[in-house]
Amino acid sequence: MKGRCIVAYSLEQKKWFHHRDQDRCQFPIWDSKRRQWRICGSTVELQVHHIIPQRFSIATRGCTLDIATNGILICLECHKKIHKDLAQAFNAYHADQHSFSKMIHRRDERMKRGEIYWDSQYDLMLLRIAEKNTFTFKRRGGYKFPRTKVHHRK
Repeated sequence: MKGRCIVAYSLEQKKWFHHRDQDRCQFPIWDSKRRQWRICGSTVELQVHHIIPQRFSIATRGCTLDIATNGILICLECHKKIHKDLAQAFNAYHADQHSFSKMIHRRDERMKRGEIYWDSQYDLMLLRIAEKNTFTFKRRGGYKFPRTKVHHRK
């Protein structure tokens, strides 16, 4: 795969995630009353999250992992828990319209130093949830994950 790069999940693939994850945030939250994990379940500001981030995959493997089990539907608030810098960029945006590009630059700098720039403590749980949801979706008669289009890196 060296020399080739996937751009991101396509619109068709994003729709597939919405169907698979039933239009609900899949982020794991500890329920202290019941003493068990549950999913967030929010239906507001949903986004498809790369469990292993695109930029990291491109930097370390030369391509992204735009596959069914590397994506999961989460709400913006939960996305900010994984990417603390995302919350900071949103908070700084009104005072600095370059806050998101600065965030990306900082991520790239951390990657160059071999550092993970997100909170990876959720990765394994999210991967397992994505695998379970994919298996369950197929068993319920869900349709096949749309084909990924490969784009060559320039």
